Amino acid sequence: MNFKLERFIDAHNDDYTRALKEVKNGRKLNHWMWYIFPQITGLGMSETAQYYEIKSLEEARAYMDNEILGTHLIEITNALLELNTNNPIEVFGDIDSLKLKSSMTLFDYVSNNEIFSKVIDKYFSGLKDQTTIKICKEMKVSNLLSNYTFENFVISNSNKSIVNYCMEVANNPGKLNNPLFIYGKSGLGKTHLIHAIGNHIVKDNSTLNILYITSDVFTKEYVDVTKSNNAENYNEFRNRYQSVDVLIIDDIQYLKGQENTQRELSYIFNDLLSKNKQIVITSNQSLNSIKLLETLHKCIDLGTEINLVQPDYELCISIIDKKFESISTLNNISEDVKEYIANNYGSNIRKLEGSITRIMVYSSMINDSNITLSLVIDALKDYK
Repeated sequence: MNFKLERFIDAHNDDYTRALKEVKNGRKLNHWMWYIFPQITGLGMSETAQYYEIKSLEEARAYMDNEILGTHLIEITNALLELNTNNPIEVFGDIDSLKLKSSMTLFDYVSNNEIFSKVIDKYFSGLKDQTTIKICKEMKVSNLLSNYTFENFVISNSNKSIVNYCMEVANNPGKLNNPLFIYGKSGLGKTHLIHAIGNHIVKDNSTLNILYITSDVFTKEYVDVTKSNNAENYNEFRNRYQSVDVLIIDDIQYLKGQENTQRELSYIFNDLLSKNKQIVITSNQSLNSIKLLETLHKCIDLGTEINLVQPDYELCISIIDKKFESISTLNNISEDVKEYIANNYGSNIRKLEGSITRIMVYSSMINDSNITLSLVIDALKDYK
């Protein structure tokens, strides 16, 4: 069964509301939990829940990145933390605790959200879920999101040069612009571009070992392995990163002040660069602004630093057209609607695309497919 976010969203329209109501009323969630916490392949109800299984880390990340699904998941998980019990049977009913814990651990892994860790601590005594860890390793996934490509990245004069740098790296990994350091404010498309680099490389050479990871997850892994005080675990951690052909690190600014983690990363970076392996990094600040350790700073400074700026009006309109095209059959969106969206949400591409998703959901809710300016204003009145 192919993974379709639409199927999850359909289920959430009713099931999420019912599940949240039940947990707040102190009732056992049981049946509804399968829809709120989709199961990992091989751990879920393969026949009755086949639409709701997560088959890879990529699918789990897509789930978390979805505005509707990710928000719902975090909201109901927050509600679980407020209950005056830590007995999983009282809350979840007759559900295999291993399956549920595996699911929550997976979402914790891809989102690095402390809420999920707290729920695991509360109901499962904070035990490591070896089943999920084992499955993640066996998947041998790069964590790349396949829907982020150069083909669907909208280009204009404001970002053309940045895309060219990224394409050079994708076509010649390890040879040009290494490391490639992309910085810019949140929501401008940095994550899209680095996934596009990875996906392009995979398409050209599927034998290369590519790994995408956020700095938060890297830190978490490093802290866990050092706390274990186990040489074998530490060597496995090092080997994982030193064996890649392309290492993509998102949001490196969060390593600021974490000297031990920075020192470990600079060791890995230097090893990869000595073998002509490609490194791609993103940050919401320039390299000089982060104040990294000198060893790590010098290592990154060997490459190319590029700044992704706020989209111009031309780019905003192109993104609006492409987004409407991708999620609906509508092709007659009026200029005043586009202008309103661009003027109010154009400073952030993520908010820009999110506003269109919100408009389409609202349109579906009121059963009105005519996207007028009045409808758009109503749909976005609480969207900040």
